[in-house]
Amino acid sequence: MKRGRQRGIAAVELALLLTGSLLIVPCMLLFGRVFWEYTVLQKAVHDGTRYLASIPASDMTNASAYFAARAAARHIVLDAIVAGGLAALPDPELIQVACVPNCGSAALPDTIRLTVDLSVSDAQYGDSFTGAFLPPDGFVISANVTMRYGN
Repeated sequence: MKRGRQRGIAAVELALLLTGSLLIVPCMLLFGRVFWEYTVLQKAVHDGTRYLASIPASDMTNASAYFAARAAARHIVLDAIVAGGLAALPDPELIQVACVPNCGSAALPDTIRLTVDLSVSDAQYGDSFTGAFLPPDGFVISANVTMRYGN
């Protein structure tokens, strides 16, 4: 092969590789951010569930004490989300607590479950170039933890 025919091949290869890299890097950043937010949310829900699973039996069977403990668990979840630096906060009323059997009744529950759905949208990422890869109406990150009562 003649040397003259190979002259611009390096520039063409660089242009092709650079174009592919510029498409992959924003996707990796977006998915990294989403997985990080999911991890923070899951840890926050775990902390709130662990708190509710460890309150005394006298508070769990007393309705007013249980509602105060549930509010404290929701506050624990919100504080952990803020400490984790998430872009969005869920409405405290959307932090769902479920017990089997019911919490705040005469019977102690066997399990306690906390569920949080966090809506993530393009506006929460600001002018970040990864925001261009999100669906227009955003998506929901869900975290739920179930624990046995008394752990």
